[in-house]
Amino acid sequence: MPHSDHIAYRNAIEEKLGKSSLRKSLNGLWKFHYARRIEDSIPHFESPEYSCKDWEDIVVPTHIQLEGSLKEGENKLAVQVYKWSAASWCEDQDFFRFSGIFRDVYLYTLPKLHLADLQLRTELSRDFKEGKLYFMEEESLRGKIFSLWRRFFQQTFGFSIQCQRHCFWGDRNPKPQMQEVKYLYQNIFCTLEEAEILIRNRNLFQSTSELDCKLSLYRYGGKEYLEAMPRPNFWRAPTDNDTGNLMAFRYAQWKTASQYLSTRSPEASLMLEKPQEVLMKMEKDCFHIRYSYHLPTNPRSSCQMQYSVFPDGKISVTLDYSLPKEGDSVLLKQLSELPEFGALFTLNADLENFSWYGLGEEDCYADRKHGGKLGIYHRKVKDNFAPYVFPQESGNKAEVRLASLTDEKGRGLVFLAENEEGQMNVSALPWAPHEIENACHGYELPPIHHSILRLSKAQMGVGGDDSWGSHTHEEFLVKVKDRIHFSFSFRGIC
Repeated sequence: MPHSDHIAYRNAIEEKLGKSSLRKSLNGLWKFHYARRIEDSIPHFESPEYSCKDWEDIVVPTHIQLEGSLKEGENKLAVQVYKWSAASWCEDQDFFRFSGIFRDVYLYTLPKLHLADLQLRTELSRDFKEGKLYFMEEESLRGKIFSLWRRFFQQTFGFSIQCQRHCFWGDRNPKPQMQEVKYLYQNIFCTLEEAEILIRNRNLFQSTSELDCKLSLYRYGGKEYLEAMPRPNFWRAPTDNDTGNLMAFRYAQWKTASQYLSTRSPEASLMLEKPQEVLMKMEKDCFHIRYSYHLPTNPRSSCQMQYSVFPDGKISVTLDYSLPKEGDSVLLKQLSELPEFGALFTLNADLENFSWYGLGEEDCYADRKHGGKLGIYHRKVKDNFAPYVFPQESGNKAEVRLASLTDEKGRGLVFLAENEEGQMNVSALPWAPHEIENACHGYELPPIHHSILRLSKAQMGVGGDDSWGSHTHEEFLVKVKDRIHFSFSFRGIC
């Protein structure tokens, strides 16, 4: 017989606030092991002596009652979850059954006198016009149960009953949507491209790429966060002042470099060779992946981006750019000035809550930050975009020590400056720079699909002294004498 899952509160104030001091949440990061068959499950994993530290992580809400199983000191909570069989769709064609723990997990205690259970019972007259609702409560005092039935209300009403089969017609022949249901219930998906095979296992939440090495996945607590591979970025959407002084004309090659950089050189592409500019190295406590990118500049240049992956989920990132050693002096001078030097992350739009510890709360740039105050600030990503008549660069935060992007459940990524200055520029917007630049008015911006995070060592100032030709002051340009270096780290939070 089902029982009521009502919450016990210590007093009326707790009930009004909806927070009970008699309940302790166990939600959070749990250890997770998947066995394809019941006989493959690990025996005695629930014993205190068994260590599950090498299992994968998964974020758990669940609902489990523990009675008489706690002891003084440290306790171990172990749960075994059985996966739905492949034939479960035969009974429930109108919805999907997902396996796992998906309700809140908590420990709770109860007062000596408390409401133990609630039951509702209905009676319907033979002509279906009159209904009665009975209410039963069970109260417990030191283990003794007292029950009381009451007639709650009586109502005369009318109603109709409708029945619809979602995936089959009345004669049991499948409807057209069954084709899509069968497709969605597949476990393995393979995508074959010229230089890459992408394999997705829907049950194990795993993707692999064997023919080309990419940091295409970052999963923390069972949730993936990267929508695309992080990229070096050298461009920002021009401002009104930039348009007046032809900044886009003078620095156009850096926009091209940001969009079309490649780990494969043009010569290697013609020979269909696998790129050799990806180096991997394993050390005792981390794994290094280093990419060398060819930049379509004149003369051609390159940059290096390295990821150092640690066991706790932290990834340290370094970005290096050096001027070419040879070339025309005029062209080399053009390569020594960049609109921006940093990295661009394309993240899920669910990560809509932006927080930062740095200057705020409005936009701050190299030549527009004296009014900013150091503090901790919070803002929605979509509200970080300033609604200028002509969409342009906005939303940058300067001297940021730490920043985070999270969803409504508090899950997401946190970024920390690790360069010698201990600070960086951070921008979180719903659109990439080229999407902002392509729109002449706000209504031409595309629908929001992502949260675009830009982290940079430096970004050139937004000024000249006017909007009709004055250049950004010399001291606010991003100049490279020989080499420029930027480093930061990120990790998941849940």
